[in-house]
Amino acid sequence: MSPDFAELEADYTQEPREGAWAIEHERRIRQLLYASELGDHLVIVHCQSTVCRIHVKPPGDNPFGELLRVPGLVEHASIDTSTPYSLKDNELIVYARPKALTAAAQ
Repeated sequence: MSPDFAELEADYTQEPREGAWAIEHERRIRQLLYASELGDHLVIVHCQSTVCRIHVKPPGDNPFGELLRVPGLVEHASIDTSTPYSLKDNELIVYARPKALTAAAQ
């Protein structure tokens, strides 16, 4: 586990849940995933106050690459090729710090 991944995981587990922010980001991330092939492989999307956990079990050799190809997700979740992630037995966990939702994105 990289230090960056461990830091995001610690932030996620230690921060309180801010209901309105969390619910809106969970909804938006789910919308984006369900609109793609990864929607069928979603395990959990859960947000706190500034950090969201995205957990998927996609098939294929490059689960993180598949996540990065979900239209709109990279921009919304503020993830990119340098985002730390955990991949074990094809279970992908990513912690993200989504951008503020605009009226157009909701």
